[in-house]
This record gives sequence, C-alpha cells and structure tokens, in this order.
Amino acid sequence: MQIGFDAKRAYNNSTGLGNYSRLVLQSLFRYQTDADYQLYTPKTHLRYANFLGELSQQQPVLPDSRIQRFLHPLWRSKGIVSQLQEDGIQLYHGLSNELPIGLAEANIRSVLTLHDLIFLRYPQYYPRIDRMFYQKKFERSCRDADVVVAISKQTANDIEQFYGIGPEKVQVVYQDCDPAFRVPQSEQAIETMRLKYRLPATYLLSVGTLEERKNQLNLLKAYRNLPADRPPLVLVGRKTAYFEQIHDYIITNRLEKEVIVLEKLDAADLPPLFAGARAVAYVSRFEGFGLPLLEAMCTETPVLTSDTSCFSEVTGAAAVYADPDNVGQISDYLRDLIYNDSKHLLLKSACKEQAARFSAEKMAGQLFHIYESLLR
Repeated sequence: MQIGFDAKRAYNNSTGLGNYSRLVLQSLFRYQTDADYQLYTPKTHLRYANFLGELSQQQPVLPDSRIQRFLHPLWRSKGIVSQLQEDGIQLYHGLSNELPIGLAEANIRSVLTLHDLIFLRYPQYYPRIDRMFYQKKFERSCRDADVVVAISKQTANDIEQFYGIGPEKVQVVYQDCDPAFRVPQSEQAIETMRLKYRLPATYLLSVGTLEERKNQLNLLKAYRNLPADRPPLVLVGRKTAYFEQIHDYIITNRLEKEVIVLEKLDAADLPPLFAGARAVAYVSRFEGFGLPLLEAMCTETPVLTSDTSCFSEVTGAAAVYADPDNVGQISDYLRDLIYNDSKHLLLKSACKEQAARFSAEKMAGQLFHIYESLLR
C-alpha cells in the first residue's frame, strides 16, 4: 500500500495538532510496517525535522516547484493532488481537519481525522472569519472523505449533529499521549524539575492554553475558596488575551505568591511536572479529547475535570467531575483531592487501569485496518 499523509503539522506545530500528527506517524512507522508511507509538508521546522528518529531515514516530500512552495496553502489544498498521483499514492490521510480538493477524481482514497467542531458549539470563542473558514473547509473535507476518523465519541456525535454524516462513515479512534508520560518518574527527576521551575514540594496543576474556553478563571475562583493552607496552583500554558482577566484576578485577590504561571516549559519536563502534582485540575468547558487528562492518568495523578463534553470518555472512574460553571462544586472537589487521602489514593489507583485503555499500538492498528478496508 502506498499511503500519503498531510504532515504539515507534524513538521511545524508544537502543540495539539502537531503532537497528534507526530504520534500517529511514529506509531504507524513502529507498529504497522506493511505499507510505504510518504509524508507531505510545505516546509519543515528544524525542531521537528527528525521527529521519526530511528524509525525512518525517510525525508519529507516538499512541493515540486518554487512557486508551489511560495503558494503553499494553494498547494496543500489542491496542487498536491497531481504530486500524489505522480508518486503513486493510493490513499491520503489528512491528519488535521482537512483534505485537498480532487482526491476522488484522481482515484485516491481518503481518510480525514476531525478533532472537534467546537467553533460551531461555542462560536463566541472564535473570530467570525475563522469560523467561516473552518466551516467551509471542515464540512467539505468530511463530505469528500471516504472515512472520517473522530478522536472521541463526542466528536463523532458532533459530526452527525452538525453535518448530518452518520456512523457508517465515521469511526472513533482514540489517540494516545507521548510515551514519555508512561515512563515512571523518579523522585530525583521530580525534584530536579521542581528546582528548575522553583516549585514547592506539593502543588496543584492545570495544563492548557490560557484561554476562555479552558476556564482557568473559574478554577482560580474555586481555588481562592480553599482553606488557607492550600498548596500553590501551577498554571501552565500559552497566554492569550484572556490572561489579562486571570492576571487581574490574581492581583486583586493577592494570590501572587500562591498562583504560579509557567508559559514555556521544556517538553521533557512535563512528565515529572504531572507526576509531582498532588492533583490535576482541567475544567475546560469543551474539548475534542482533552490530552492533559490522559497525560495525568499515565503519571498516576488524580484528576478533577468537567462533567461535559468527552471528558468521561477519557478518564472514566479515574477522575471526579464538576460543572465547569459551578465554582462551589469545583472548590469542594479540589478540597477533597487535597485533604482526603483515601479519595486521593482511590483515584490514583484507578489511573493506571484507565490509562491502559489507550495505546499507540491500538491506535495504529485501528487506523491501518481502515486503510486496508479502503484499498481491498
């Protein structure tokens, strides 16, 4: 089988879609070797130029001409098709919500991974021009694809609700997280990380872009309601305009010594950061999957998350659930995770079993089965 991938995000993006794309490709190269894979990208970032490592010495496929490299959005959305034909590609997988136009006319089968349709559920969080662009691109790609891969049942349900595309075309394939999170963290590794970022021995952790949908302001309000001996709260994520509200709340309520904000961390420090936390709080209003939840479970760190969206799909019995807009409820559950040792231990023991439900090998096997079914 000759399979091509949209690898733009894998070679250029440091967060969500980039992490997903790299994980999928690494997993296929490791566990499903009975196919030839070609990775297509308009450019490569030095940081990710060799993300496949020892799995492959293969070089990415770039646009054929200088003009295509200059007009790379057009190449990626349409011009790439002739290049795929020349390379003998039989199936193309768009890993990040979109497919080029004209694959079916070129007799190339197609798979699309759609991560979420949050922009339709919560349009207030997205600029109007972005919503218009996403709507046109995502819906057309869903209809063009032979199979749509949803990363959660929640996303699959949204695809049916908003686009009318039923289960005969949509398949749920859960992702995994970076395998580094499944490596046990030593006390020394955790202590080294703490010293590096000047963190205390006990802390609460929340990881995610500091944006309104992630709901860190309500988390802060709940945190403020905790007893005076509460451990510090560490917020990790890229700052957006929403951070002004977070910062104002911290200053107004004199929480500067208790709330630690870290915007840039080395990726290698994230597993010990999770492992060293007393608990992880992730009270986002809506996600397509919620990767920090799986990362927390892999490090056996108890989780408080929201009772909405896909979160129970990920954490099952390894978390407690609160209404993301009920500050009192969030506060009560945080208090439980901090001070109730038996509850903490119960959730900690559930993490390992729940995390085992997700694996890179399983994900690669399910995707490869889809490819085979389309190319029989």
